[in-house]
Amino acid sequence: MEKNKNENSMNHIFDILKAALPYVDNRTKQSMEVAIKTSELAESFATIGKSPELEACDIGQSQFNLEGMLTSIQTVCTTSEKELINTVLNFIKARNLYQSYEVFKQNNPTPELKAASTNNGMHASVAPIIEFLLTQLSPEQKATFDNMNMLFRAMNM
Repeated sequence: MEKNKNENSMNHIFDILKAALPYVDNRTKQSMEVAIKTSELAESFATIGKSPELEACDIGQSQFNLEGMLTSIQTVCTTSEKELINTVLNFIKARNLYQSYEVFKQNNPTPELKAASTNNGMHASVAPIIEFLLTQLSPEQKATFDNMNMLFRAMNM
């Protein structure tokens, strides 16, 4: 009980410091900011592993969401970085579409699709289109495409 009372009074003091921060001179402001940030850091360390609700929900490793991370990062990027992220996101979406198509094709086999398939599972009528699209890319885009293709193949292994 005494510990909670001390913690609450310290939090209250730092809340007062935060409220007063815009009205103090620069020299005092720097010292107050250090004290406030230090208290926030100490509070962060104190809460690590203290939440039973979160520990009960933790089942180990979580799934890495590349698409979500890139979408979030995109809001703070420069124009050229946004373009690169859009390219990566488009590759991810294309890969997801292709994987969905493959699952659909496996679940709904038709004689026409089986007869038209090539060794790598790509529909024979799609291969010329992909080859044509690859010839339309600039060398830089082609290199990016090759790198992304290698990345996605590595992710599927």
